[in-house]
Amino acid sequence: MTGFIVFINVIAVVCIIVQMFIMKKLFLFLFISVALVSCGTAERARIVDVFLLDFSRYSEMGFLLTSDSYNGEYDSIGEMTISITPGYFKETVTPSDKDGIYANNKSSKLVRERISYQELADIAVENAMKNGADVLSNFKITPVTAYDKYLKTTYISFYNVTGLCLKRK
Repeated sequence: MTGFIVFINVIAVVCIIVQMFIMKKLFLFLFISVALVSCGTAERARIVDVFLLDFSRYSEMGFLLTSDSYNGEYDSIGEMTISITPGYFKETVTPSDKDGIYANNKSSKLVRERISYQELADIAVENAMKNGADVLSNFKITPVTAYDKYLKTTYISFYNVTGLCLKRK
């Protein structure tokens, strides 16, 4: 009878070891699976943004727009700072046919205006000329950003356009 109890105990120990081995393998398999799936690399194509301000259009009007200092003789008119805040406009959204019962409902959303750097330069030159300048030196456009904590995104809140208005002699 003692030999039978020893045999049963050996079988129980072997079963426990086999179960532990299987559980370790299962745990290891699950861990590796989760690690491989959650660590996928995201690929993205290169993005190149080019902002070219065409100053030649101002030269044709006899106006000098430069980001450098002006070294010729001049009368100083003043330092100009313009703050430009993009507006919002309504854009109509037409749901697709996939939207089922809501397919006939049209709605609108507010969209933030996009302002090009060329438009900002046009505004600066126009205002400088209104003040009698024919040179805008030390010209600079600075986008000021803000963070929307609800949308979790950064956006351009407004632009500061600065420069020194001068009149050539």
